[in-house]
Amino acid sequence: MVMDQRVSVREGKFPILLIAPHGADDKNTDLLTEFMAELLDAYAVINWGWERASYVDCFEDKANCNNVFHLKEDVVQEEFLDPILKFKKRIRRNHQIVRQFIIHGISDMREIDLIIGCGEGNPPSHSCPQWLFNTFAYLAEQEGLNTRIARAGSNYAGKAKKNLNQFFVRWMPDQYVQSLQLETTYGLRKTEEDTLILAEYLSNVINKSLKATRETAPGDFKPTMF
Repeated sequence: MVMDQRVSVREGKFPILLIAPHGADDKNTDLLTEFMAELLDAYAVINWGWERASYVDCFEDKANCNNVFHLKEDVVQEEFLDPILKFKKRIRRNHQIVRQFIIHGISDMREIDLIIGCGEGNPPSHSCPQWLFNTFAYLAEQEGLNTRIARAGSNYAGKAKKNLNQFFVRWMPDQYVQSLQLETTYGLRKTEEDTLILAEYLSNVINKSLKATRETAPGDFKPTMF
């Protein structure tokens, strides 16, 4: 769906916050996030119009909505960051934990469908408990998605301080926000039909992960690193 505004937001029912920072650039990640939000009845903040750039120019629709420094610029903050903060606060009023998923896109890679960024590094800056990202990888594999955890130093790790995945870790720390960065390969969202199928798979994984606990995590499962 083509949006008239640069950013759309969706009220949800469950403690899931879906964010698409690069919808204008990473093909159909905006549509993927919208489909998932509808399937999950989740909160969502979707960038349809801000084009990724190294600078902010609100008149030319230029900004990197995955860069916290850009998100702190007045117009970008009002349109994109403020709804995230509002929804986080709203979820916390009714639920113990906020599960945040930041939806990205990457080029096709051999035998990889999904890469999970969780703040791996040296030292790590994990954006959620280790048992949770291991469980998510396990559930994604069970759903048929060839899944990897982004290793320390990877561009997909979601560890850099300016990365949106680190916002509730290093900028506005909140232990009740558990965040994962999901990198989806191009072939799985090439068309609208492909994107809807991927949305169904990922929604199934997220639904199952909501019921997971440290005690039920698959202790003998070791996710593959990338």
